[in-house]
Amino acid sequence: MNDPALAFERADIPPDIALAERLFAELRHQTSDTRGITRMSYGPGEEIAHAIVRREAEALGLGTETDAACNQYMTLPGQTNGPGIVIGSHLDSVPKGGNFDGGAGVQMGLSVISGLVAAGRVPPWPITVMAIRAEESAWFPASYIGSRAAFGRLTAKELDTVVRAGDGVTLRQAIATAGGHVDDVALGGGHLAPEDVAVFLEPHIDQGPVLALKDTPLGIVTDIRGSLRFRRAACRGAYAHSGTTPREARRDAVLAVSELVAELDRLWRRFEAQAKDLT
Repeated sequence: MNDPALAFERADIPPDIALAERLFAELRHQTSDTRGITRMSYGPGEEIAHAIVRREAEALGLGTETDAACNQYMTLPGQTNGPGIVIGSHLDSVPKGGNFDGGAGVQMGLSVISGLVAAGRVPPWPITVMAIRAEESAWFPASYIGSRAAFGRLTAKELDTVVRAGDGVTLRQAIATAGGHVDDVALGGGHLAPEDVAVFLEPHIDQGPVLALKDTPLGIVTDIRGSLRFRRAACRGAYAHSGTTPREARRDAVLAVSELVAELDRLWRRFEAQAKDLT
């Protein structure tokens, strides 16, 4: 019996590298800063990046959708309508960040699909390139905004309490300004469900030294550090006269934080010895 999926898997269909190179150059030109690039979450740079990839998706004849939080989905239909393959990443950046951070995942997906279109091949399953909004928490102090909204897991409270660094715009205002449907987000209306996704791939640059130290061009991530943060943690001391307050009577916040950092490092080492990790 012929297995179309197996035959497709064995096919040698090159990705469209020229498309990726062209899009990277355009993104750099359109969103460059005094140093690096800046694509603020729900800001002008991110809007430009989403418009660029949408234009390319439409030129390839892909179906395009945008969810309530302005995440973008660009889909090449497959031979079946079952759970599909999703390839993607974010298009925002930290201030004065790198052009490949996040963007590489989206461009890889479009390059793969462009290669399939050029070869006239239809994949066994739908392939969707997902351009995710607001991944970088440097702008809004909340993690995975676009990803959580896609699955209906962004909370209504966050929409009004989380504000953007620099201009104080609330997340609700930012999504609405970008054309999103904030009320749907607040009600937990997601665009994706886990059962709709057979495989999710996020190609990403290595932002650490691991691959370089191992002289390896590619790695497959099996685990990732989490992002549980104590954003409002504080260590409070007490003012005292330096000449008249002896050491045993002082409440030195700097010394306490130093001891905390040293203890956290010792804890990290103990975790590593148990094949665990910390961030």
